[in-house]
Amino acid sequence: MVDWNPRDEMGLLRYLKFKLGSWVQVSTLPEWVHKANAGYYEGYIEKYGQRPYNVEKIYTGNSLKYKIFYKTVGAPGRIEEEYYTKIK
Repeated sequence: MVDWNPRDEMGLLRYLKFKLGSWVQVSTLPEWVHKANAGYYEGYIEKYGQRPYNVEKIYTGNSLKYKIFYKTVGAPGRIEEEYYTKIK
């Protein structure tokens, strides 16, 4: 069962970029990506001794790739996750 539809996440222009193979920002990702990513942030801190500033983690599905980008915002120490997807 599909719990996520990228076309519902995008407007027409972004959907066309997506169909042409570009990374397109979306507001959510499939639940399995979030489950696979669980613990990555904490593991990164344990391994490198710092938060993942401007680091991306990519997951590959059957037909799509998903990217979680840890973006540094404003003052150092504040990180936001951005979600992207593209066709394999």
